[in-house]
Amino acid sequence: MTDLREQFPAFSEFLRGYLHEDFEEEYGSPFQATEAFIGDLSDEELGEVMDEAAELLDILLAEGFGVVMDILRDLGGAWEPESEAELKRLLTILSGSDGDGEDLEDDEE
Repeated sequence: MTDLREQFPAFSEFLRGYLHEDFEEEYGSPFQATEAFIGDLSDEELGEVMDEAAELLDILLAEGFGVVMDILRDLGGAWEPESEAELKRLLTILSGSDGDGEDLEDDEE
């Protein structure tokens, strides 16, 4: 099996750097941490994160919440989503998709 940190390096960095054990004290919520993370990224880094988040969103839609939670635990960080909906919302924000695996930019055409 491929090392998940190699498969999702940008997302692992996000989890470890922003959704760490003190993220609620520092940011208030996983969504505010996400906003801070996005604000710190270059365009190239943002593209990498979007691709990895889209892949995780696809896995969530195809294989379910438990599979993605196992991946997140292996990648690091302290965040435990309260629900599949919360996880889907965060992945949707980071991927730039509409939550159904479709790119939002495609909808604008």
